[in-house]
Amino acid sequence: MLAALALAPACAATDTGGDDDDDVLPDTAYLTIVGDRDVFLENGWTYRLSVRYHDAAGEPLAGRVDFRIVGPAAGASLLDDGGVTNGDGLVAVDLVAGAQGEAVFTVEATAANAEPAIWNIAVSEGVPPLPPLDVTGTYDVDNHFDIVSGLPGTAGDIVNTFIELTDDPYDPATFLLDKLQDEIDSGVINDLVDAARPALDGFLNDLIRSYSPDFVSTLLDIGDKLGQVTRNLGLESTLKIEIVGGVEGDDLSATHTVRGVTFRIDGVEYAYSMADLSMDDITVEGVGVRMDGETKVYIDEHSFPVSYGAIAMLALDEVIIPLVDSSATNLQELLSHLVDCYTVGVEIANYIGVGSPGLYEGACELGIAAAASEIENQIRSIDDAGIVLTIHGDAKPQDTNTDRKVDVLLNGRWEGTISYAGTDAALSRDDNTFRGERMPVP
Repeated sequence: MLAALALAPACAATDTGGDDDDDVLPDTAYLTIVGDRDVFLENGWTYRLSVRYHDAAGEPLAGRVDFRIVGPAAGASLLDDGGVTNGDGLVAVDLVAGAQGEAVFTVEATAANAEPAIWNIAVSEGVPPLPPLDVTGTYDVDNHFDIVSGLPGTAGDIVNTFIELTDDPYDPATFLLDKLQDEIDSGVINDLVDAARPALDGFLNDLIRSYSPDFVSTLLDIGDKLGQVTRNLGLESTLKIEIVGGVEGDDLSATHTVRGVTFRIDGVEYAYSMADLSMDDITVEGVGVRMDGETKVYIDEHSFPVSYGAIAMLALDEVIIPLVDSSATNLQELLSHLVDCYTVGVEIANYIGVGSPGLYEGACELGIAAAASEIENQIRSIDDAGIVLTIHGDAKPQDTNTDRKVDVLLNGRWEGTISYAGTDAALSRDDNTFRGERMPVP
């Protein structure tokens, strides 16, 4: 009995319990980092730290692996302090960087019979996300409309008012005699003048061209310059873009105000305010505006009237006539400088043989005044039916100083129609441009 009891402990000491030898750890185990040892994070980022627990032969080991942060971590934390390996010997724990501040520290993973696995962690203050590009504000907009084919309908024919002075065989004499006869009350004298024509036209035309050889070329030059004005319209405007609400509170709307006109003559640009045209600024409200990311600004369709006759008259009186004759301030003065009515009166009186030179001189002066008035009225009459510009367009937003506010509306393109008395002419986006620059806040 005692012998049996003495043998029992010895037997127990040598019995391993069958398969329990598989759970015995080797004297040397290993922890191998899966992934990068050096980890760089920005504030708030999460990174998964993975380690493999194995023996010298690379076979996975079962057991617990513990993780801990070593050093000042500026708020960084582990979402778990460790775990038991899976069938591949792997354990993973998430590391979350602090919300702010920079830090350099290590994370250690430890397990039985293994040297610690160590990660080097660096946390930096991340660059905050950029706010959306802000297009709201007020822009000074330079608009150029290239109406290659001229204005639609009769609005495009104002150049013809000067061609009419030169298109007959004996012009300008024929045109002048027509106006001169309109100013003579005497039917007898008019009958005599009629009887002398067209020989009188030829005689007078030779006379005018002899002392004013540039008469025709001057009128044609005026017509050409006026044609340049009609084909190239510039508008100076203000575009004010604002937030007007919407479901997400970011719907945009613009107020487009035309405050002046520009035109080019022989390559030189001239600018005038609406006040110079004796007009108020033209304002269109509620113009829709949309942003396509940070690549495009779209401006919805809107319309405004254009007083083309007033623009043409301003160009004629303020620019064209002074360019042609620096001593003339209006069309009547220019024509008077081209036609010597005193000489005309003397020559007609001698040619007809009836009536005094003073009679014909006075009629000549009245005829020139009537001719100038007729031409000016033709130009002004363009505004009787009204011209309407209907446009929509787009531009590239540009932030030039990185403050996340649009400073320039670049490469702007308008398209739409210009209409006159029910007749439309197309405006191609390739030929009609604009550029806007943010105006400083007063």
